[in-house]
Amino acid sequence: MVGPETVIAPAGWEGRLVEVVVPAVSRSSGAVTAWCLEVHDLVLAKLAAGRPHDMDFVHEAIRAGLVETGQLMIGIDLMPASHREVTRERLLGAIAQAAPRPRSREEHE
Repeated sequence: MVGPETVIAPAGWEGRLVEVVVPAVSRSSGAVTAWCLEVHDLVLAKLAAGRPHDMDFVHEAIRAGLVETGQLMIGIDLMPASHREVTRERLLGAIAQAAPRPRSREEHE
């Protein structure tokens, strides 16, 4: 379980948490409520962490259109100063990597 003290995320993330209610799976269990990071805050936190599996998530979120890159760029200014530049560099790299690549001549044929 991740506690709030563990998260390196944009300022104000607590106010943007998204409530997810999972219905009971049996009669003896109740519904479960989870409070999840808003997707842009989540991607920025993963960029700050920068572990390989975090970066995989970031790349897939960008490719799948789950996040708006402009919103991520704005969110960088809300990151702790200690993580702002590395987060910006990783985001720019992820955006470049997710950009459609020109098809080679062989692929056209």
